[in-house]
Amino acid sequence: MYKKIFYISAILVIFFSLTACGNKYNAVMYDDAGEWIVKEFREANLTRGTVYFEGEELDETETLAYPEDRAFIIKDQDKYNKIFIDSPIKLEFGEDMLIIYFFTDNFTNTYKIKEMNLEDSVLKIYYKVSLPHKQSSAPLQRCFAIKVDNLDIESAKLIKA
Repeated sequence: MYKKIFYISAILVIFFSLTACGNKYNAVMYDDAGEWIVKEFREANLTRGTVYFEGEELDETETLAYPEDRAFIIKDQDKYNKIFIDSPIKLEFGEDMLIIYFFTDNFTNTYKIKEMNLEDSVLKIYYKVSLPHKQSSAPLQRCFAIKVDNLDIESAKLIKA
């Protein structure tokens, strides 16, 4: 009888510890947030290798000078209002914050968060394709918006898993 209770308890502990790690920091990823961001902000934050922006072809040699990716941490309403238009993201600043991540991609895939770790004031977010690869395209600027608990971080790093 005690063995049975022990095994059931052990299984429950393992189950709850695994499910608790599933959504660390209450993260919600919006993997195509560029359409909600002001054009001037997106244009000012182009990334290396982007060939098209708003239907216009860019000078490829010029875009090689841009960084590979850019991440921003939004912790207040004023900053949020300057960057976003018509966003469906509901935030409670003070409790939530938003991470914006620009990068160049050759696919229009749907992505999801694989895992997150907080190391030395840097939030590392590992993301992966959630659906099979779609048709490839010319390199284009992609933008993620990730809503997370308000954390004491200095930067965020997104890494394709």
